[in-house]
Amino acid sequence: MVNQRMGAMLKLRFREKITLSILLTALLICIFYTSLNVIREQSAMKERIIQEKVELSSFLSTTFEVAEAKAGIAYKYKLIESLGENEDIVYIRIVKPDGEIYLSTIRTELGKFIQDPALMQANRSIVVDEVYEGEDMKVAISSSDLGYSFWIGFSLKELKRASYQTLLLNVLVFLPVLGFIVFVSLLISRSVTIHIKKLTEAAKNIHQGNLDFEIKIKSEDEIGELARTFDDMRLGLKDRNDLLNSLLKTFKGKFGNLATILVRKNVQELVEKNPRIKGILPKSLGISVEKAKTFQTMHKK
Repeated sequence: MVNQRMGAMLKLRFREKITLSILLTALLICIFYTSLNVIREQSAMKERIIQEKVELSSFLSTTFEVAEAKAGIAYKYKLIESLGENEDIVYIRIVKPDGEIYLSTIRTELGKFIQDPALMQANRSIVVDEVYEGEDMKVAISSSDLGYSFWIGFSLKELKRASYQTLLLNVLVFLPVLGFIVFVSLLISRSVTIHIKKLTEAAKNIHQGNLDFEIKIKSEDEIGELARTFDDMRLGLKDRNDLLNSLLKTFKGKFGNLATILVRKNVQELVEKNPRIKGILPKSLGISVEKAKTFQTMHKK
């Protein structure tokens, strides 16, 4: 009973190993693909956001040149404030050629000076990193022919939210896939363990001397080949056992008990050298050999 329970536990563990190995492999593939997809989407979106802000600063530069000649400062304020209403834009500022902040959505910095004049070179657009109130952000800077530079500071929080959404979408896609993989792995492990159980049952029957027990495994894989080899071995043992029984009957019929005693003695010597032979002997001969062995032991005492 204990051996049966241990065997069942071993089979269960074998099934679990197959299932877990397939599941872990699938998980690694899913994690790798998801990470690659998130990084790729994040990079593409980052480039798109930066490009949008560069184009916006260039648009502001062109619009300001027109407004400089035809509109007053109120229109300019209204322009930058309307553009600054985008959620990811932290500030918009217009800087004079000498570095003084001329207009800004952050009113407290009006009249202050930019310390790095290299950022205000005419007729170019650049993107630089900046830390504003403890937050990492980007700044798109475009300069006009008039010498003014137009700064758009923008946050990348939207990028983080988009990355999280991409990750969540990939997880939702892969969950049913993983469920299907688990189902398939359970089917595969079950088919393997069923065949192993049949082989174990056949080995027990042969060990008990039942050489008529047939192994019924029709699969064409390695387990099926092992089962056919095992069955060939069973048939070979059965042929030898039938031949031995036939010889014993012949000896008993022609030479009587003397021949039987001699055969039993030879068989007893073989059993003493290799106890496994006892498992394939006819039941009557096995009992006779055991009685003879017991008698010899008592005689020696």
